Amino acid sequence: MEPPSYDDLLGSLSIIIWSLTIIVTIKYVVVVLNADNEGQGGTFAMYSLLTRYVRQPKILLVVELRLMRDTEQNQHGDGPQQRKSDKD
Repeated sequence: MEPPSYDDLLGSLSIIIWSLTIIVTIKYVVVVLNADNEGQGGTFAMYSLLTRYVRQPKILLVVELRLMRDTEQNQHGDGPQQRKSDKD
């Protein structure tokens, strides 16, 4: 029996890489297409579903609330709120 050639090694490596790529892609598509947050979809729906079932530190909750507020303002065309300085 002769040792594997360079083409055999390259073929084996290619099968491993493509298998991992396809498996991850299929799993991601299945999870994203099944993510439904009361009729809403997309990245924020997935994030909302994850935060319901995962315990998170308090600081992340504050960041999440600020992000949701800023996103909501941007969707309504209000833009981010500007803080008035103490000098004005």
